[in-house]
Amino acid sequence: MSTEQVTIKCLNCLGITGGKVEEILRLEPEITHDKWDEFVNRLEGPEGCDFPDFASLTEDQNAKIKSGEPVWKCAGDHRFTRRILADIGVPEGAIRKMLNYCTKQRCDCDCEILINIAWR
Repeated sequence: MSTEQVTIKCLNCLGITGGKVEEILRLEPEITHDKWDEFVNRLEGPEGCDFPDFASLTEDQNAKIKSGEPVWKCAGDHRFTRRILADIGVPEGAIRKMLNYCTKQRCDCDCEILINIAWR
């Protein structure tokens, strides 16, 4: 699978609200705990947002943070979420339901799902 390089700064990453994993799992039974865990691992990795290990940032990554630039990938939409959930076998209707929930929680992009739902 090809990993597209998205370096557009996400303007939606406000970090001010969020939902709950338990609500997503209750809302959509097609998304099991195991699928959720796999989804989060893949979304935070290189085929998704590619978050770095903040405990051991490179000099370049530290410089980006100091200048206000992100050190992860986010296009300001749910492209990685859609791709990963479909790849692990979540039906399109379940993906739509989950993304509707995320949008209602103001998680309008992939990194917001991680920051404001998965990592809470």
